[in-house]
This record gives sequence, C-alpha cells and structure tokens, in this order.
Amino acid sequence: MVDGTKKNLEYCNIKDYKIFQGDARYITLEEKVDAIVTDPPYGISASTAGIDSKKIYEESLVSMQELLKEDGYICMATPHYLDIHELVSHTKFKIIEQYKIRMHKSLTRVISVITKE
Repeated sequence: MVDGTKKNLEYCNIKDYKIFQGDARYITLEEKVDAIVTDPPYGISASTAGIDSKKIYEESLVSMQELLKEDGYICMATPHYLDIHELVSHTKFKIIEQYKIRMHKSLTRVISVITKE
C-alpha cells in the first residue's frame, strides 16, 4: 500500500508529502494537515481484526477531526453498504463530492471528498 501511494504521488508530481501507515483510529501528528487520503479496511480482503468496519470508520472520522486544518480535506473510500452520510453526521465534517467505482459484482467503492463544516 505504501509503495503504491508513493508511485501515485510521484506520477502526479507531488513532492511535499508524508505517508503514515497505521491504525486510522489512533493517528497522532505533530501538526495539523491540509489533507488526509484514506482507505480503511472493509473486512473483505483486508482484516479488521474482528472489529466491525462501521466502528473503524466512526472512530477514524472522530480522530481525523483533530488532525485536519479548518480548510482541509479528506478523501475517503468506503464500501457501498456503509452509510457514510450517517457516519459524517456525528462529526464536524460534511461531504462535498462523491464518486462510485464498481469493483466487482458484490462491491462498489464510494470515494467521498469531505471537509469541515
């Protein structure tokens, strides 16, 4: 995942970045960031260690509220069966754009662009 992220950033000629790999629910940073791009596990091909994926997303969004600058953005992938609108309603965030990508017959990814209200 980290190698693929680096390749994508280099392809887009983005030079000023830092990549962190870890539990999205418990990220700590020295300073607030302009943007967060994340794809937490759904529990399909990547393990959630027995934790409900909805709980992972809820806790991740709460954690990200403290990490993101006031004018920052989050780009987050979710599975189609998870109601991201409901999850965001319990935070300081709002969804400003969404895109759907059909992966295969049982999974469509929803890519949401999110900002603080």
